Amino acid sequence: MKPILMYGDNTKFDETGQNIHCSMVMLQGLKGRPRVVAPKAIAEASLEYPLAPYSKR
Repeated sequence: MKPILMYGDNTKFDETGQNIHCSMVMLQGLKGRPRVVAPKAIAEASLEYPLAPYSKR
């Protein structure tokens, strides 16, 4: 997995110190690895919902 922690436009901080161009990604553990499942533009796997019970994986 590529180490994607955040994505988005250029870094820009507002007066409170928050990066206003930062976006989040959603990770899901699939086949023993964390995979980016959202947003779709950078997803490396499809979201599996609902997940199969552990006994059936």
